[in-house]
Order: sequence, then structure tokens, then C-alpha cells
Amino acid sequence: MKVLWVCNIMLPVIAEALHKEASNKEGWLSGLLEQVAAENSSDLELAVAFPVPADTDVPWRLQIAMPREKEDREHLQTNTDAETYNITCYGFHEDTVHPDRYQPLLEEELHRITEEFSPDVIHCFGTEYPHTLAVCRVFPHKEKILVGIQGICTLCAEAYFADMPESEIHKTTFRDLVKKEIVAEVKRAWAYYLYAFQLYKLYDEQHQLAEKLQQTGDLRYEQGDISRLQRDMISTLAADLHTRWIQAKEELSLAGRRFAWSCYADEPVLPADTTTTCFPVPLTHTPSQIHLDYFNSRVDEKQALLRVERSKFFPELSLGYTRQKISPLNGLNAWMVGVSFPVLFFPQQSRSRQAKIDWHIARLEADDNRRQLNNKVVELHNKLRQQQESLNYFTTAALREAGSLQQNALLQFQESEIDIVEFVQSLNSARDIRQNYIETVYGYNISVLELELYTEGNN
Repeated sequence: MKVLWVCNIMLPVIAEALHKEASNKEGWLSGLLEQVAAENSSDLELAVAFPVPADTDVPWRLQIAMPREKEDREHLQTNTDAETYNITCYGFHEDTVHPDRYQPLLEEELHRITEEFSPDVIHCFGTEYPHTLAVCRVFPHKEKILVGIQGICTLCAEAYFADMPESEIHKTTFRDLVKKEIVAEVKRAWAYYLYAFQLYKLYDEQHQLAEKLQQTGDLRYEQGDISRLQRDMISTLAADLHTRWIQAKEELSLAGRRFAWSCYADEPVLPADTTTTCFPVPLTHTPSQIHLDYFNSRVDEKQALLRVERSKFFPELSLGYTRQKISPLNGLNAWMVGVSFPVLFFPQQSRSRQAKIDWHIARLEADDNRRQLNNKVVELHNKLRQQQESLNYFTTAALREAGSLQQNALLQFQESEIDIVEFVQSLNSARDIRQNYIETVYGYNISVLELELYTEGNN
């Protein structure tokens, strides 16, 4: 019978033969291999397939002689006459650092291995990595595939919280606080990318417009329509917009990297929707229960420590049983019953007082944190009302006036109805209005996200 093992690691005996660093994981695989080698069965032909990094040479149909006896394996260098068991080795490229990413090229490599070895049975050790799925897809005889699962999660989950009180199972921990902050950070990075994209879009339009104006200014200067000073003013405007365009481009690149970092992604991750939008405001004024529970848990922790210190004033009972055998004596068994109590109460009394002080400090800090949290929520609501008024001004009047101002300035400049100074001032005023609107939207969105963080808005 030909059996193909699909393993998660390069087995130590194979790594030693290839002069590679051996893994200390999954030692039971080495033990199973030793048992197979010790069976001394000529009917079982074993091959082992294992992953290797992308920049490593792949072993292909490599024959490794493994001593059948344990003593021979320990003295392999000196005992050359030991009976051996031959193992066929195959390697395949796989990124085991990112097992959540399926690699279609695995199917091609594993198909070559199964075609070349032609196994009667394939034994896959675990389902943690994509190669198990790949070999199940490419091997046509599904009934000859054995998949080993190391743990049934549903059964483990039934006993996961065994004998734990409900208060401990459902209490808020620092991890819950961090999780909420991570979600908020991803949204902040998203809002920052939208801000950087709109700013880059604004200066890209202005940069293209400045290039056309500079060409027009040079032409009109050659024709004698404008002075050298006016042409230099247009050139200065074009240079300033070009600099701002480069800065906006760099800020957009930085925003993209920040968003990918906040998502813990190794590759660029960019939002599909880049339109200017205002995030919805949470309607609740209730402070975040996660924050409140965390403040209370700190108090409960100090109170529990106080109870522990106070319990040490009481006697402590102990009961034990020992069994001993000291040759030639047998049956040296004994029951032990003990009681202990503090002889000097002063040190323990000091520790108890310190624990009580710590508990009072924790209560004061929790009250202060709750007060600051409530003030933060009220402050954010007031700030959002002010920012909403600014947004209403931009959407109802300012943006329309900025577009009209820029259009009329271009038209009048082309008709020589305004001089270069008025034209540059008009363009700068229109651009500043649009930039202020983009910054106001960004500030508004950040305030919304902060309000979500400190209230029940994103729970």
C-alpha cells in the first residue's frame, strides 16, 4: 500500500537529511513515523509531502533512509549496518505565515505530487493550512483521503467556561476596550483617506488650471498684453499650486499606508467609495457601557484584593494524605491535619489598610473617569452642532459662490476685464473656500467617530 502524508511542517528526520533547521512542533508526527519504521513491513510504502518557503529549493522524490530501531537512530553515524526504512519526500511552495490566503498554485504542485507517487491513501494532518483543501480538490478519489482533526471546537466550547461564575464570563476586560479603540482607529484612517483624496483632487484640478494659465500668461506677455510683473505673478501662482499638489499627493500616499496599517493588511487596502460624505451622528447620549464597566471592574478588583487581605486574619485549615515507600519499608502512609494563624497581626493589619486605601483610590478614580466621560460626550455633541452649522453654510451658499467666483474670474481675465492681481485673489479665495469645506467635513467626521467611541453608537 502506498500512503502519502501531507504534513504542516518538514519533519525533523527530513530536515536533518537536508541540513535544514528542524521544527520542534508536532512531535507526535515524528513518533508516528518511528512506529511506522519499526513495523518492519515491506507492504507499506510511505511518502511525505510538506511545505517550504517560496525562496527555498523544493525537494522532489528525495529518498531518505531512516533506521528502524531506536538505538540505531541514536548511533546513526557509527552504526552503518543498521536496517533502514526508506521514505520518499516531496516539497511544495506555500506561504504558511498567512494561512488565511488560499494560493491556487498549490493545486498545481500537489497535483504533480499525487500523479507522480500515485498513492492508495492520502492522510492530511490537520486543516489549518490551505494545502489540505488544495490536495482534496486535485485528488480525484475523495474516498481515499483521510483528514485528521486535532480538536472538535464545538465540544471544547462546551467546557471552555467550566466552573467559572457568570460575573467573570461576561465582565468587561481591557481587551473589550482595546477592541472598541481598534474599530475607531480603522474608521479614523478611513476618514483621513477620504479627506486626503478630496484634497488631492482639489489641488490636481488647480494644478492643471495653473499650467494652462501659465501658458496663456506667457503667450499674452509675448504679445505685449501684460507686463513682466503680471506674468511673474501667474508663474508664482502656478509654482505654489504645483508645490501644494505634490504635498497633497504625498499626504494621500501616507493616508493609504495608514489605512492599510490600521486594517493589519500587508497589501494596499483602499476604500472603494471616495466621495465626500458626512458620517451619521449617533442619536444616543448614553456613555459607553464598555468604558463604564471597565471603570467598575477596576474598583471590583481592588475590593477583591481587600477581601483577600482581610481573610488572612482568620485561621487556615489544611488536610493532606501522603504515601511513601522507602525500601525495604512499605506502607509509610500518613494523614496530616494542620491549622495556621497569624502570630503577629501588625504586618497583616498594615497590608489590609493599604488594600483599603487602594480600594478608595480606585473608587475615586472611577468616579472621576465617569465624570470625564460624561463631559466628553456633552462636549462632542456641542462641537458637532457647531460643525453642522458650518457645513450648512458651505452647502447652502459658500460652495456655490466659490464655483461662481472662479468661473467669472476666468471669464473676465480672458476678456481682460480684470487685472492679474484681482484674478489671483479670486482664484485663491475660491480655492480656500473649497479647502475649508473639505477640512470641515473631515473634522465633523472625526467628531462623529469620537462620539461613537465614547457612547453606545457603534456597539
